[in-house]
Amino acid sequence: MASSDVDDGGGDSGIAEADIAEYAQIAVHSTKTPVGATRRPARRRTSLYILLAVLCVLPYLALTLITAVAAHILVPGGELAFQELNPRLPVPVLLNWPSPLVQAAAMLADFNPVARGAFNACWLLAALIALSAAVNPNFRPVSIGRDGSNRVHGALMISRGAFGVWLVSAVSVAFVAAISHVIFPVHGGADFAWLAAGAVAGMLVGPAGAFGDPGQIARRGPLLRSAAVGAVVGFGSLLSMTCSAPVRLSPLLVDYQMLGTFNLRYLRQIAFSWLAGGLCTAAAICLVVVALLAPRQSLHNRLLTLIAAVVCVGAGASIRQPFTESHLASRMDITRRLRRSIPVPYSAAIPASGVPDGTGAGAAFAAAAHIAVGASDAQPNRSLLLFTGRPQPVITCRESGFTEDAVSGSLASAAATMAFLRRRRFQTALSWEAVKQLFNVATIHFDDTGAMRALLLDLDNSPHAEQDGATLRSMLFTCAATPANRAILDAWCDPHRFVTFNRFATRMYGDLYLRFGDTKLALRYYRAAGMPASFLSRTASQRPLFHRGEVSGRLLLNGVPVAGAQVGVIPVRLNGLPPDLEPVVFRSLRDVLAPYRFGVFPPYHPRPFALRWIVNSVVSNADGSFSVNDLTEGEYVLICAMPPRYRFAVPLDANLRLQTPVRAMRFSYGHPTVALGNVRLSVTSARIKPGGPDAAGPR
Repeated sequence: MASSDVDDGGGDSGIAEADIAEYAQIAVHSTKTPVGATRRPARRRTSLYILLAVLCVLPYLALTLITAVAAHILVPGGELAFQELNPRLPVPVLLNWPSPLVQAAAMLADFNPVARGAFNACWLLAALIALSAAVNPNFRPVSIGRDGSNRVHGALMISRGAFGVWLVSAVSVAFVAAISHVIFPVHGGADFAWLAAGAVAGMLVGPAGAFGDPGQIARRGPLLRSAAVGAVVGFGSLLSMTCSAPVRLSPLLVDYQMLGTFNLRYLRQIAFSWLAGGLCTAAAICLVVVALLAPRQSLHNRLLTLIAAVVCVGAGASIRQPFTESHLASRMDITRRLRRSIPVPYSAAIPASGVPDGTGAGAAFAAAAHIAVGASDAQPNRSLLLFTGRPQPVITCRESGFTEDAVSGSLASAAATMAFLRRRRFQTALSWEAVKQLFNVATIHFDDTGAMRALLLDLDNSPHAEQDGATLRSMLFTCAATPANRAILDAWCDPHRFVTFNRFATRMYGDLYLRFGDTKLALRYYRAAGMPASFLSRTASQRPLFHRGEVSGRLLLNGVPVAGAQVGVIPVRLNGLPPDLEPVVFRSLRDVLAPYRFGVFPPYHPRPFALRWIVNSVVSNADGSFSVNDLTEGEYVLICAMPPRYRFAVPLDANLRLQTPVRAMRFSYGHPTVALGNVRLSVTSARIKPGGPDAAGPR
């Protein structure tokens, strides 16, 4: 009984093994199996591996992007400092970098280049393995043996065939890269390197490659066939890279420095182009490899895969197009000619470097914005009279009717500048020239409020942080306490537009509001800055800085009222200034006098930037009267821009006489107003000439 049971069991086992073998053979060779039932899982598997290969490229792209961007955000050195940012001043929201990005940039700034290269190589190797799995249906990096143990697939082991392919591939890449960089050191070398890399990748992932079928690695026929197909793959990779790969990061980032301080808006644009374009290019290369190397594919499927690759190339090309040389020139005015007008090439260690400036950039801006160059009838040159109250009672200067870059300073040019900036959406390599134009036009017309608006406009849209912040701070500490200037201070304190990094900037807000007479708001910022209770109680008990000073008078020349003269005041001493601004304000009169030549401006022809010291000017009435209001506590001197028909010699005109003395004016709670009365001037009639410019441009 026992023996028959055993025999029956043995017979059943043998029949079962035969059936299993027969069924397996039928499953492999039967032509009656539905085609769709076997192809759909294979297609899904291939698609997933292609997606995995493309995603493996993403860490490489991200690491390359952050490494390149870090050099344009952080100042080189051991300390964590941002380029062109003064931590004691409010920072525009465009320059408020996210903490994770800053930490990553700071870490990668000191990252070992060898470790960075190893990291990138690991991800690219992972992408190559995923691509091999998409090409070779039998590829398994790690398979499970019959005994249940894991073992590395034979294709990844160092067999003689695999070692030979790896060795030949490495030597080929190194040789081709070296030769290409010697023969084509600028652009062509990269093309040859990509051609070689694509060919080697095609050889590696093919059926006879190191990641392919282990049984075919040592066979000469499949290896030669893989080499031929690899050459085609390399050509396809080169086409994909040429047509859709993102533009090189380093030159693009240097070009973006021409627009101003590198900020979040520029980062978003470049990051999208680099990451999306890089992924499209990687997808196109993977699809080309699968279409050419995957075995047992119908011609229809290969054509569909190649069409998908072409679509990816088209998507990458459309993403890259706005950053090509021609589009950068048309959209942002980044041209080779304008690059030559950069006085200081970009360097992370030099603030405000890499920005076009000077008369060459001014001429390019004037042509782009359709503005005249030099003085014109719309803004002729004017004589300036400074009543210093010193041994020489009247010192004469000459105001030029053009900006520091020799562009017309008329009010119409300011309107044309704003129209130009709106057309460019404030993203142009001429943005600094445009901001200087707005600022200079305002100062030429003694409009300190308009000059500060120009600085705010620049900080909001295309910040040049190194130049704008310090200038805006000094002007808010010296300007008149008018409602218009108070609105500019409110805008600078808006947390939706500017942020503060430390207590110094917050305390500065309090100092400025105290200067404008708002003790309540000043105390709010002082508390936020952590000022001691004794300081707060003393501030609350004292009166705010005096800010209601007024000077009035009547301007007469040869007994005739001077109508249309522009009258303002220049501060020479002010109370409530930060210590660093006290000597700067003390030199303000010297800046306006301009006894030395500066650029295109001869001696005693002040540059427009020096005229920023002129506070709250007014135009004299028909009877020659004027009144300047809202002056803060301090000492001022009077300045007057005569109508263009008056021209005086500089710095002293022997024919000009001041018949009534005009001394320096002091304002405080005890002396809120100064009445000058009639300011009588006498001059020979020969000095009165018909209106119009006396020069066609800079001398």
